[in-house]
Amino acid sequence: MAKFPPEQWFAEQLRFTFFPLPGEMSRSTEWWGMATEGAEPDETTSNPKRASAFVKGAYGPGSLALRLEPDRIDWLLGVPEVDLATQPPEFVIPGVAFELMDQFNALITRWLTANDVPEITRIAFGTVLQHPVGSRQAGYDQLADYIPVQIEQGSSDFLLQINPPTIESTTGIPNLRLNRLNKWSVAAHGFVMVNLSLAEGATHTHPQLQDTFIRLELDVNTIGTFTGALPRPRLADICRELVGQAKAISTEGIIR
Repeated sequence: MAKFPPEQWFAEQLRFTFFPLPGEMSRSTEWWGMATEGAEPDETTSNPKRASAFVKGAYGPGSLALRLEPDRIDWLLGVPEVDLATQPPEFVIPGVAFELMDQFNALITRWLTANDVPEITRIAFGTVLQHPVGSRQAGYDQLADYIPVQIEQGSSDFLLQINPPTIESTTGIPNLRLNRLNKWSVAAHGFVMVNLSLAEGATHTHPQLQDTFIRLELDVNTIGTFTGALPRPRLADICRELVGQAKAISTEGIIR
């Protein structure tokens, strides 16, 4: 089988994680509004004892969250929140995954211009992608174009996880190398509507949705053994490179 066009990937979630240098404690819930160019969040919570905070709200086609912890900063773009009483859940963010990656990266680039962003020592870009297929076996057959494994007919519960050898960053930053963790599988999700009738004492279930899909989980990150702060003027370049590696893997398969 031939590889499918990259625009047929859909995203469950996109994530950027930034690991500040030890002792760099600058954190701000105002970053959410700054990065979204003035949007208002739906939820803001903080825990002063833990020095943590969480901000979340609708943004673009999905739901954007900012999680602040003493040792990390997470930006997450996920599926939009819906009222399950009136409509089925969203399993992917509406839109083409590669376009969402570019939009998400642009948001992160805006945030990186803030004066109070701490010194960063490590960056990770993660995503969970889906490609719909007709059946589990069809998914296994398609996987053979992306991974160096032939899956026997009738197999089930297949999962391949690999972190190929690290590669040198194209940014030219000395000693900076990248991990490229891949996890490939075929999965299914469904949605069932349950109606409770107290008067009749009966429960009625109505299947609403059943999909099978190739699932690709990616975590592309700078190595944890890098010491010191990443050059602040190059942070956006590193983010762009991590997204580019994720696109390359989802287009070509496992890259050695």
